[in-house]
Amino acid sequence: MTAIITSDGSVPGTTRNFVKYTVRKIESLTGEEMSRVVSETTSAFDGDPTFEFIFNSFGDLAHLVEVNMRYYLKAGEVYGAFDENGAIQGISLWSGPGSAALTAKTVLANGMLGSFFGLFFKVGPGSFRRMLKVSDCTQKNHYAGEHWYLYWITAFRPGAGGALMDDAVERLNGYVIYLENSNYERNNEFYLKHGFEPLPEISWKGCVLHPMLRKR
Repeated sequence: MTAIITSDGSVPGTTRNFVKYTVRKIESLTGEEMSRVVSETTSAFDGDPTFEFIFNSFGDLAHLVEVNMRYYLKAGEVYGAFDENGAIQGISLWSGPGSAALTAKTVLANGMLGSFFGLFFKVGPGSFRRMLKVSDCTQKNHYAGEHWYLYWITAFRPGAGGALMDDAVERLNGYVIYLENSNYERNNEFYLKHGFEPLPEISWKGCVLHPMLRKR
């Protein structure tokens, strides 16, 4: 599930003030950095149809964001777009070929089952059930060929999403990239510009995701 809208509501790349970002892999985050990343990422997903479908209160999404961040730091790859002051202004979460996105099974394998099921008490049974159902639906329809999976890409400031994607396209040259676009109206143009092609949509009880593939 992906978003590239900035936390101030603007579309990356539309600002006139050019900022050059340095993209690098993140191995760990300090407590302060984690708090900011969770807050900014949650804000960036404001208005996302998929998460509005899952959660009764949008504030509950912060709990899922933190679990995802900790999981991908441990079991996947996390990249950040850093500004000239060294502050993180965007983040992307990836699973490489042969690795798995966050599910109950994979969090168990990585010793994070307690954190994952702690969401049940934080977001409530209804939201937790919908989250599992949507996750199960996306897993069943996940692209079967070898690929890198972009779980999400989030820009906190204009241009950071583009920097993260440009870096990924260059770094993963020769690999297929797969994602599920959770907000078609906001994000579709961004992904098309970066060479992604639409696949048949995934839906469950009115929740619609738009898978996209970037071929070699």
